[in-house]
Amino acid sequence: MEGRLIYVGSDNPLTCPPCTARDYENGREYMMPPIGQTWLQPNNGEHLTPEAVKERFGKTAKTSGAFIVMPGGKLDGYSMLIIEDLRFREPDPNAQDQAAGQTPTTQWLDRVILGHERADDLARKWGRYGVVRIAGEQPTQGEILTAQAQRKQWAAWVISQAELEYRKGVSGQPGGRPFYAQAEMAWAEEFGLKLHDILDSKGGMTGGTAGAVAHQKGQAEAQADDRVECPYCAEWIKPSALICRFCQKQLVSGDIDAAAAGVKKAVKK
Repeated sequence: MEGRLIYVGSDNPLTCPPCTARDYENGREYMMPPIGQTWLQPNNGEHLTPEAVKERFGKTAKTSGAFIVMPGGKLDGYSMLIIEDLRFREPDPNAQDQAAGQTPTTQWLDRVILGHERADDLARKWGRYGVVRIAGEQPTQGEILTAQAQRKQWAAWVISQAELEYRKGVSGQPGGRPFYAQAEMAWAEEFGLKLHDILDSKGGMTGGTAGAVAHQKGQAEAQADDRVECPYCAEWIKPSALICRFCQKQLVSGDIDAAAAGVKKAVKK
C-alpha cells in the first residue's frame, strides 16, 4: 500500500533538509521534491527507462535520479512524495548448508517494506519541517494547516534558541555566540520573526557574520570612549544616556552602573 507525504514550506535548502539531504534504507533513497511538484518513489527500477515511464505515467512524465516526476498541474504551495511498496529478496540467514560434496545453493526470502509505513517513519523524522503523511490521494485543508503549524512551531523554537545563544554571546557568557547562523536568519525571514541586532534585507548587511561584525565593531568603539551595554537590548551606549537610542527604553537610576558591572536589570518602558 503506497504512502503519500506532503511538504509545506520553502525550497530554501537552509530550512528544508528533507529537500536536500537524502534518507536511505535498503538501497532506496527518499527526499521531498521542490514545492509544486509530485514525485513517485517506485517499487523498483525495472520501469525507470524513459520509454517505460512515459508508457505508465504519461508522455510528460520524466525521471529525476531515482524518482519519477509525475505529470499534472503545479501544486499550490506544497509538494508531494508518493512511496510505493518496496519488494525485494534477500538470502535466508537460517538456511541449512548443503551436505558435504554438494554445490551450495542460496535460499531466498521475499521481503516487502510497505509504502505507508515508510511514509509514517519519514513523517515522524521530517515533521518539524512541515512534512505530514496524508490519508487520501490529495491533502485536506486540515492536513495542510497541520504541516504549516508544525513548521512554524519549529521556526519559533529555532529562533528562541538562537536569541538565547546570541544574548549569551554578546554578554560574554559561556555557550553563547555573538552572531546568527544563516539557517536561523532564513527561518526568521520566512516567518517575519525579528532577530535582535540583525538588519533586514533592506537594511544592508545580512548573513551569519553580520551580528559578529556589528558586535565586534561596537565593542572596539566602546573601549575607546567607555561606553557600556544597554541593560535591555545589549547595544553599546554612552554612560550618560537617559534613553537608549536603539531600543528607545528609558534608563532608570542605577541601570548604567549595573550595565557597567555586567549585571542586567529591568528598565522602564
